[in-house]
Amino acid sequence: MGWDNYYSKHCARFYGWLPASEKFKSERLRKKLKYLTLCDTNAIDIFMLEMAGVLTRDENKFLTDVIICEKDSEKINEIFQIVRPPLKESIIQGKIQKLLLFEDDDQTINIDPDSDVRSRKLRLKLNLKKNAQKLKSYFPFDIINFDPWESLLKPDSEIFKAFEKIFELQKSINSFLLFVTTPISHTENIQDRFKDDFKSNINTFPEIKKVASEVLDTNKFDFIDDENKQMAIGFGKTIIAKIAKQHGWCSYHHGISVYENDSHRKLLSAVIEFSIERDNSWYSGDIVNIIKNMPHYYSYESSKNDEKVVEHLKTVVKNREQIKQNDF
Repeated sequence: MGWDNYYSKHCARFYGWLPASEKFKSERLRKKLKYLTLCDTNAIDIFMLEMAGVLTRDENKFLTDVIICEKDSEKINEIFQIVRPPLKESIIQGKIQKLLLFEDDDQTINIDPDSDVRSRKLRLKLNLKKNAQKLKSYFPFDIINFDPWESLLKPDSEIFKAFEKIFELQKSINSFLLFVTTPISHTENIQDRFKDDFKSNINTFPEIKKVASEVLDTNKFDFIDDENKQMAIGFGKTIIAKIAKQHGWCSYHHGISVYENDSHRKLLSAVIEFSIERDNSWYSGDIVNIIKNMPHYYSYESSKNDEKVVEHLKTVVKNREQIKQNDF
């Protein structure tokens, strides 16, 4: 499997990310949207959104409002050659969790990151500080693609804390769109919290209890007979809506997809729009929305037969290859 023919993942993009992004862009008067991504060297998401007019190039054909975070330094030049942001500074090297969670210690607090130091260990810390400051200076973003390969189903993990940090850094904007992807093949650490939160919702919100009875035929989390449905409800409530509430945002799920890779490992991809919370009425409405409508499931094999998805991904890849050949 390569990224250029990973059709099950592209189902999540095509049916989830793309229409939500187009709608988000159409509702805003600004010509350009600011985008943060962890795109790797294939950059399918960037070229898909450019094809749709969500991301635009300037008069010099540069994507001036795209910021890329990449942990592998050897990939940075390749990404630059493919995507062509205006400066290599638009590609920030480092693990997203290390960058977002960086805090000065006694060694770094009073030192300029560009200082000449002999200690290799201190130089690495200062490089991290410089890149962390750079990334944070670009916030807020209109659209964020948070796809770090690591599981968000461990709330004490570093990656989860980094994910939460985004909601603090976005505070100077009224709304933003988020794509978030997490592997869900191993859920043991979070299932008890999913169950407790579902029970709390049933007991607190009559509208959630009613829709659970109508749609799920049960008010008990364990008795939901679709594993993917369990994950969508649990993730939407325990991870997304809870974080939104804690940080003064309200959430609206445009969609949740569950898809397989070639090893039949399952991943969940959610598309959520956040806006500054006005009152608490949004909360139960979003949970009802998830129970009624989500998720959509895409197996690795069946997605190969989705002609619209296959053709669209081929077109995105072709467009990327044509742009790579351009002389900037």
